[in-house]
Amino acid sequence: MQAEAEAKTYAEYRKAVTCLERLKSRGLLRTLSQRYTDTFSQITEETNRLVEIMDIQDELSIVESVLLVQKNVLNKFIQRVHTKGMSRLHRLLNKD
Repeated sequence: MQAEAEAKTYAEYRKAVTCLERLKSRGLLRTLSQRYTDTFSQITEETNRLVEIMDIQDELSIVESVLLVQKNVLNKFIQRVHTKGMSRLHRLLNKD
């Protein structure tokens, strides 16, 4: 699935980022210029934003699925009301 592939790619990316940050903190990447460091930091921020966007898209897909199920239930209810008649519906709703 696409989501699994994206999750795997992101996990590999985060692992590489962690490794580079560890090397930098130990002073092993002194030769990296500030420009590359800034670019790397910007890429990390943008990647985090993309992950958030993907999470929101997943949540919206879930909401869409729920709404489609509710729409189908409502349509079936309306069909039943039309086939069974309004008087039966009134009896059901006014039962005490």
